[in-house]
Amino acid sequence: MRVVVTEVTDMTAGNHCVAAFNLDDRRMLRLLPDGGNWPSALVQEYNLSPGSVLEVTLSGVPHNGSLPHSKEDARIVSTSIDAVEPPFRGWLNEQFISIYESLGQAFSDHLEVSSSWKGCDKVFVAEGANTSSLVGVGLDRNNFEFFEENFGGNTKLRVRVDDESGCYNLAVTSTCFKKIYADGGLDALNRALPKSGKMHLRIGLARPMDGRCAVMLNGVNW
Repeated sequence: MRVVVTEVTDMTAGNHCVAAFNLDDRRMLRLLPDGGNWPSALVQEYNLSPGSVLEVTLSGVPHNGSLPHSKEDARIVSTSIDAVEPPFRGWLNEQFISIYESLGQAFSDHLEVSSSWKGCDKVFVAEGANTSSLVGVGLDRNNFEFFEENFGGNTKLRVRVDDESGCYNLAVTSTCFKKIYADGGLDALNRALPKSGKMHLRIGLARPMDGRCAVMLNGVNW
């Protein structure tokens, strides 16, 4: 099975989540080597980033998870992973992969508010909801901005997304963005993105905690 990586995100220390678009049947997958996350060494071995193309084999064993994640969870055989050159950028075309106009449209009536801060909502999808856990949203660059949020003495990178369905305050999980931020702060992160134009935001759901799957920014592509 040939897939193109759409996002690489941070999980627990030293582990990552890798999502990809199946080029064979045109659907999103969360690739789970032998049923688990990707160790940093494995991500580095294949130099994974959005656009990386892989050949992988499904294990044939269903992943023991609940909706909405079970829609995309895909156990793969770790020894089957093979990198294909060159990287593929064609998946960014909205005629190739589904891109929604807003978070509200992407998750429909499954989007719920957990709290609000400065006019923007922190949102989640309930565990068991029959919806996707990996989606793309197309927005202009001026419709989202990164900022720092201090809570309990800890400063965390967040993103404010303002679209036609509302204003949202989301955690940032992109491995690439978090490294840029750690090395150079907000200024470096803002410089890494174009100043204008249409962006493809990769949006994902966290694994459930107390029955809630937090909505997160997994990456931005253009």
